[in-house]
Amino acid sequence: ADSPIERVLGELKEKRVRVSVVSMSPELYVLRRVCTETGGSYLVALDERHFKELLKEQVAAPTCVADSLVPQLVRMGFPRQVVDSGASSVCSCHGRKNLRLFACPECHSRICNVPGRCPICQLPLASAPLLARTFRHLEPLPPFEPRRGNGGACFGCGASLTEGGEQCPSCSSAFCDVCVTFVHGSLQQCPGCLEKSSS
Repeated sequence: ADSPIERVLGELKEKRVRVSVVSMSPELYVLRRVCTETGGSYLVALDERHFKELLKEQVAAPTCVADSLVPQLVRMGFPRQVVDSGASSVCSCHGRKNLRLFACPECHSRICNVPGRCPICQLPLASAPLLARTFRHLEPLPPFEPRRGNGGACFGCGASLTEGGEQCPSCSSAFCDVCVTFVHGSLQQCPGCLEKSSS
């Protein structure tokens, strides 16, 4: 009879799943075997800094090595928002009346939510602002540098900076510690760089 590990390995290989592990504990035979047999990698971190480096290496998808896979273009539609003045229209996805709907660029049917798939022609629909918000998380904001000199004001909140704080390496805008946390944790974009690129 097959052992549980053999059954799991069989399913992984059948579905072409590649397993990679970054471990913080000593090597485990079962994990090493799963990684080896699925074409993944098994790495053991030496310390916290090494763990972060190994994890970052795994974030980017490894190149596909299968010869049988051929790249294909994905069709995508960017619907425009339609605001009906006066009478409301009915969406084709739920059959509900709504004043603000999106028109599919291929079949012109009205839908209420983006992103999604057009219920009539099955075209995947997305919005450009949503793609832009998604893209900014793929390329993280570089860490700020310790600020040189004293005085000045925080570019984010306007508080006076007597000492401390950090500055953006690209645009040299200074930020207080609270704004640095907000910019890196939530905003993911430097307001100083955004202002300079828009002017």
